[in-house]
Amino acid sequence: MLGLCAGVGILGIAAQLAGVDPWPAARAQAAQLSAIRERDRAAIASLREHSDAHLDALALRLGSLQARTYRLEALAADLAQSSGIDPKELQMDASPGMGGVRQADVDPGKWSFADLDTRINELEQQFNGEQARMDLVRAAVRGRQMVRRHTPSGRPIASGWMSSRFGRRTDPFNGKPDWHGGLDFAGKMGTPVLAVADGVVTWARNRFGYGLMVEIDHGNGYLTRYAHLSHADVSAGDRIRAGHSVGEMGSSGHSTGPHVHFEVLEDGKRVNPIRFVQAVSRRS
Repeated sequence: MLGLCAGVGILGIAAQLAGVDPWPAARAQAAQLSAIRERDRAAIASLREHSDAHLDALALRLGSLQARTYRLEALAADLAQSSGIDPKELQMDASPGMGGVRQADVDPGKWSFADLDTRINELEQQFNGEQARMDLVRAAVRGRQMVRRHTPSGRPIASGWMSSRFGRRTDPFNGKPDWHGGLDFAGKMGTPVLAVADGVVTWARNRFGYGLMVEIDHGNGYLTRYAHLSHADVSAGDRIRAGHSVGEMGSSGHSTGPHVHFEVLEDGKRVNPIRFVQAVSRRS
């Protein structure tokens, strides 16, 4: 046995001295195994780096969603308050289920993918709910603003004075008892006469007793009339905004001097315009 080993060793030394590798297959296999080991190490390191980066990305997404939810809650509550809507109607004072990262007591790096996905899904559902409530608030605000803009409010002139009230009075022409179906505002000839709400012009010409008159339909059952004008700035079918001129003060029709006769009809009946004139206009 000793002689055999000695013989192998002698052959190996002889092969090396002759420049010949006595074990080419073994050395090639060892090199291949070493290369595989290095590739595995690189793959593991890459996977670990990718996993850490993915967890960080999920944590950032979670934090962003939570921040958006908080901002949305604050905005919805502020919008509800500024519009006069009771937050309880929209359950804005409720505390919805929340899942999210709080840096004070949670380390996102220790979470699993499943944990982060679950929490992100919870926040997305919460965010969608808050967005729906926000849409409801906005729709309510728009509706209320629309009603305000189409409800008569304020005086039909920027300068002048009230010269005759609504109701029973003495007829200025014959001195007999009479019924006055509107308010009269006197002023200088040519004073601009202003629409008191948004609407559509339905009349802009002469009418018996009224002289040159402009009539505006505001919807919601309201209609206003501006009579005894010297000039009309609008025509039937025109859309007009509150505060825009409908014409100029005059003395056309049944009139004793420059003034505008202002009427408000509610559901087809003439009502006392004083409550609309004295109303605080809020059309923003």
